[in-house]
Amino acid sequence: MLTSIATFLERFKLPQSKSKRFLAKEVAAIVSAALGKEVPAESFRVQQKIAYMNVSPVVRSEILLRREHIVAALRDRTEGAVGDIK
Repeated sequence: MLTSIATFLERFKLPQSKSKRFLAKEVAAIVSAALGKEVPAESFRVQQKIAYMNVSPVVRSEILLRREHIVAALRDRTEGAVGDIK
């Protein structure tokens, strides 16, 4: 019986590459690489293909200056799961 429940629940499980925590880590890695500074994954949340940032105004300005490069890298690395950053 437990195996049938487990197989039923497998249908609703998100793949690792689509989970919100994984996407937030990917966004943080891409932004950190673009800025040359470490930005924690807790500073980002992903909802409906948009990454929202909760960072200081200085870091936000740096991210928005390099927005085109960051968004292009996000689309490539997350296979379209994240398409914009705000």
